[in-house]
Amino acid sequence: MHKIGDYIEFKKRISGFTEEFLAMQTDLSQSHINKLKNGNVPKLSALTFYKIVAVFGGDFKEAIKIVFPDFPNNILKKVPQKKRNQFGTFMLKFENVTNTPKIISIKTGIPETRILDLFFRNGSLEAFELLLIEQAIGKKPGELFIDFFQNKDI
Repeated sequence: MHKIGDYIEFKKRISGFTEEFLAMQTDLSQSHINKLKNGNVPKLSALTFYKIVAVFGGDFKEAIKIVFPDFPNNILKKVPQKKRNQFGTFMLKFENVTNTPKIISIKTGIPETRILDLFFRNGSLEAFELLLIEQAIGKKPGELFIDFFQNKDI
């Protein structure tokens, strides 16, 4: 469960921003912001998380600590490796498939069907999922949020 409401309240006290200002800057309704603050939105979308963190300065490490206090670092699972014979070991230098949906699913624990929905269908990306995917592919906290959402017509 996320604690975006705690983050909003904390950052509002520090910044002096009003909910009206936050709503205007994020293109979220004040009603939606109130629902987020009151814990009435069970799934936090990646886009909403990005917009709110960006308005408050873009410190994703700080935001993650508050919004997802139980988000563990380095919880990724290992991708099982089959023992290779001599030729298989030789061929390793020619293989270059990394970060496939299957591998990301294994590392993050997100079901492969969910990953496929996110990659190939209209699955609504949750903030927690994007944080796990960032970890799985070796990106810094917030890096994929910025790369994906910044400068996009959102």
